Amino acid sequence: MRHLALLPSLLSVLLSSGCASYTMAPSWTESDRVLVEATHFKASVGVADHENIWYSLGLLETLRATGLFDRVGLLKDMDAPDLIARVREPLEPVSMPTLLPNLTLGVIPGIASAEWGEVFSLHSATEETSTVDVDFRYEGSVHVGWMAMFTGMVPSRSYMPPTWYRRYSRGLAAVLCRNAAEIHALIDGKP
Repeated sequence: MRHLALLPSLLSVLLSSGCASYTMAPSWTESDRVLVEATHFKASVGVADHENIWYSLGLLETLRATGLFDRVGLLKDMDAPDLIARVREPLEPVSMPTLLPNLTLGVIPGIASAEWGEVFSLHSATEETSTVDVDFRYEGSVHVGWMAMFTGMVPSRSYMPPTWYRRYSRGLAAVLCRNAAEIHALIDGKP
């Protein structure tokens, strides 16, 4: 019976050894907020399949979350989108060495640098020669182990992957709005 009292402590050690914290996307500036609130593209976007469908699905979800377009879907599921988005450079997920943090129950942390973002091109569904290259990316780190319990409390970090947060899609929205003139030209057919 006395050993059952140790169960919560043991569970806490095991859970925190698998804890992770991630660098969040950069915060919006006031000028970004004003720019995004003033911009909307009266267009639908079809996201082309990438050889690894997860990259296309990630781009699809992030483009939808920006709220800048009338409609966003997979290209194969749309009748006649105005624009087509193609993943240009898939940013690889972090490869984290977890053996040492796992063997030491998180006492020795794992730290890896990481790059997040969306790198893709937009072109008119009727003409592929003119494209707008969109490059939203940022660098940060991933911490695994006990240290992550504390670093995850810092405002610029989170316990969940950064793509799960509104801050990530807002970063992409700001980059898209900085390219608004070129995107409107694609929509209007005047590249």
